[in-house]
Formats: sequence, C-alpha cells, structure tokens
Amino acid sequence: MKNKNLAFILLLALTASTASAQLPLPVTADSDVSVRTDVSFERPVNAAQEAARAANQAVMEQQRAADQAARAEVEAARENLSNIRTEQQSAAEARRAETQNMNAEVRANVEAGEMDRADARVQMEAQRDSNRDAAVQDREVRAEARTEVVSKRQAMVDARVAAVRERDAELADIMENYYGQIMAKIEAVQAKQTSLIEAVKAESMTTAEARTEFKVYIEAEKSAIQILISDMKAAITTYRESKKNES
Repeated sequence: MKNKNLAFILLLALTASTASAQLPLPVTADSDVSVRTDVSFERPVNAAQEAARAANQAVMEQQRAADQAARAEVEAARENLSNIRTEQQSAAEARRAETQNMNAEVRANVEAGEMDRADARVQMEAQRDSNRDAAVQDREVRAEARTEVVSKRQAMVDARVAAVRERDAELADIMENYYGQIMAKIEAVQAKQTSLIEAVKAESMTTAEARTEFKVYIEAEKSAIQILISDMKAAITTYRESKKNES
C-alpha cells in the first residue's frame, strides 16, 4: 500500500513539473528579465539599423547624382571647346583659301603691270597680319574655353573629395593630395599657353615656334599627369587593402 501511495505521489510530482515547464513563467519583481529585455529590444535596434542604412544609402545616392551632374558640366564644357575648335578650323581654312586667291590675283596684277611690287608686298603683308591677328584671337577664345573646362573639373574634384571626406577623412586626404598635383599641372599648361599667346602677339615668337614649343611642353605634362593618376589609384588601392587587413 505504501509503495502504491509513493508511486502515485511521484506521478503527481512528475506531471506537475512537466506542465510547469510547458507554461511561460510569470515575471515578478524578483524575476530575471534579462532574456525578455533582449528580446523586447531586438526589433527597435534592427529598425534603427535599417533606418541608418537607408539614410546612408540616400546620402550615397545624392552624392552620386551630384557627381554625375558635375561630370555632365565638365563634358558640356569640353564639348563647347570641341565645337569652338571645329568652327575655328573651318574659319582658318576659309582664310587660307581667301589669302591664296588674293595672292594669286596680286601676282597676276603685278605681272600684268597693273600693280607695282611694293604695293603688292604691302597688300600681302596686310593679309598675313590679318590672318595672324585672327589666329591669335582664336587661341584666346580657346584658352577661355579651356579655362572653363578646368574650372568645371576643379569643381567636380572638390565635390568628390568632400563627399569622400564625409565617410573617410584619411582617404579624402590621399585623393586631395594627388588631385591637387594634377590640377596644378593642368593650370600650368593653361599658364604656358597664355604666355605663348602673348609672345606671338608681341611678335617675339612666330606662330609656328609657339605651336612647336607648346606641343613639346604639353606632351611632357600629359605624361606627368598620367603618372600621377596611376600613383593615386595605387595609393587608394593600398589604403583600402590596409583597412581590410585591419578589420
């Protein structure tokens, strides 16, 4: 009998413990609520992270759109320069044809005795001076257009560096250093071109001499700029790899 009672009591105890394990425990002032607290805050934390990611994505999209707009302005300025070159080339060809026709006519008049050689020489020199002045004016117009391209490119570079600086100041410093050197080279080319134009206007240098000197100069500067661009890309890659290794 005692064994039956003991078995019955054990069965009740086992049933009660199993049922209590299946039911949620009541939370009291003395209860350990750390697990419940973690669960209750999980959703708000995730929501905050998602909001931060969305905000960061929005900023990235704005910066990308601004960069594209700045790039479009640079391309528009370059296209304007290209159009100016095309128009000036057509005008220069027309002037050359006109000069050739005039020279042929003057020579014919001299041979026919309708014009003496001194007058012919004056007329031909006047035409050459006019052509030279037109060529100098064309170079000044092109120089202004190139200055506009440089200005737009500088604005694009400044905006790009500023956007990067918001995320990574050290990377922005690397970019700013190289971009500064590149833009200094471009500005030096502009200054060289201006000085050659002034030399031709002052007749201390012929157009052919100025063109040859500028061609040699700009080829050297182009090579230097390409080296700087390659160095900048390498420096950025090295920096990013070092950051990956740190993380």
